[in-house]
Amino acid sequence: MRHVLALFLLLSPACVEETPCIPGETNLCLCDDATPGVQSCLEDGSGYGDCGCAGDPGEDGSEDTSADATGGDADTVDDKDVEETCTPESFQGCDDDKIVWFDSCGQKGDTVETCIPPQTCLNAVCVGCEAKALSQCSVSGDGLYWFDSCGEQGSLILACPFGTSCVNGTCISVCIPHATQECHKDDLWWFDSCGEPESVAEACAAEQFCVNNACVKPYYNGTWKLEALPSSKAGCAGEQATFPPQYLDLDVDGSIATGHIDVLQFDVNFVGTLEDKNLNMVAYWSQPGTPPLIPDINHEETLDVVFTSPTAFEGTDTDVYTTELLGMEIPCSLYWIVTGERQ
Repeated sequence: MRHVLALFLLLSPACVEETPCIPGETNLCLCDDATPGVQSCLEDGSGYGDCGCAGDPGEDGSEDTSADATGGDADTVDDKDVEETCTPESFQGCDDDKIVWFDSCGQKGDTVETCIPPQTCLNAVCVGCEAKALSQCSVSGDGLYWFDSCGEQGSLILACPFGTSCVNGTCISVCIPHATQECHKDDLWWFDSCGEPESVAEACAAEQFCVNNACVKPYYNGTWKLEALPSSKAGCAGEQATFPPQYLDLDVDGSIATGHIDVLQFDVNFVGTLEDKNLNMVAYWSQPGTPPLIPDINHEETLDVVFTSPTAFEGTDTDVYTTELLGMEIPCSLYWIVTGERQ
């Protein structure tokens, strides 16, 4: 017996090779059924104990799976064992735009850093946008631009000339819709980049004109030169009637319009209305005759014109009167085509 004991003592140091460890430290191990188990470092740190596997028998040879044997349910024991095998803050990784800790089991932990846009998280590092990553057309199509790796537009590479647009990195001839707004047909219209009218951008009111690409109500007060074409014609009694150039002093207050004309020795005063762009005024005036052969001639003159712009109008001037021929009164009406120009 003494010799056997001596032999055992001599063989023990050479046959038992334990890996040094920290007392109480746990490590994963493989059970016989290929499931993971847990083994703990011995108190003297000389190595790890046996691999603890689910279903191992207790001291009495029975399987220790009851709640009484553990002081809790079996699931609690399993969860605790798994938790003990996960090393916290084992490595860092990306979680959307954040750098976070992960334990050795891959469970997400605390946030280390939040990447500030336009930076993004890549391989656990906040990285910025690469400048001039690609060249492409701008959204408006006005030229070719540099774009960074985050999709932000940068500096201009090539501006497309007027009448062209950037398509697939090349300036090509194309008409861009709704490029400008301009006056057209008394309204404000949309025009494409090729100068073609498209549609009404703003409809001017009936009393307005489109001027300098805006709808405006004109100011008509002032002096207007009034002319007839032709300026002479035969009268009702065969006499020669003329319409010399005249100057109309016009005053408009709301819808009420008054006008005054001094022509030759005659003083003609008009009164009427302005509705939208239509001016209608009437004047009653007398032309002295040479009694007893030629009596005075009383005139009813109507000026009916439409403003075609803030500085011009056109229409008719109708002169109704009664003349005398061979002792007979002859009613007469003279119609003149007239134009007016602001002075």
